[in-house]
Amino acid sequence: MRASPEGQRLYGSACVCFASKGMEITLTGAPAHASTPEHGRNPALAIAALINAIPGLIDPKTHKGLILATVIQVDIGERAFGVSAHKGKLLLTIRGQYEREMDALQAQLEAAVMYGADAVYLGGSTLSLRAKCRGFDDAALKDAVELVHKGGKRI
Repeated sequence: MRASPEGQRLYGSACVCFASKGMEITLTGAPAHASTPEHGRNPALAIAALINAIPGLIDPKTHKGLILATVIQVDIGERAFGVSAHKGKLLLTIRGQYEREMDALQAQLEAAVMYGADAVYLGGSTLSLRAKCRGFDDAALKDAVELVHKGGKRI
């Protein structure tokens, strides 16, 4: 099945199963008093930019098959009047008719985050603030550190 124009429905006797995966993008800035937001780093605009970039990343003219990215949840800041938001999460479901194109979409979204980030936070397999989550093994951690440093970012 080829990508179809918006609003067009395709019918046939074949079953189409798309690969899919969930993505959670977490951005952490720096808090500031609401009267001086310039002293902090608020992730709201970065998350908005990612969401606005999605239509261009899934444009059917640039893919062999159908590719989708669905925003599931956006969570920015907390209920604390007087303090600028400094944490944000964007949850997406990405789907692709071809797994290679879905993986490329994930890489593009990750690159967009890296392009705008000034630091990357990593956890190892034994030392991580997220104790219940699996961290990087030693080899993957080394590769991740090299990638982040190549991009001129801090860890």
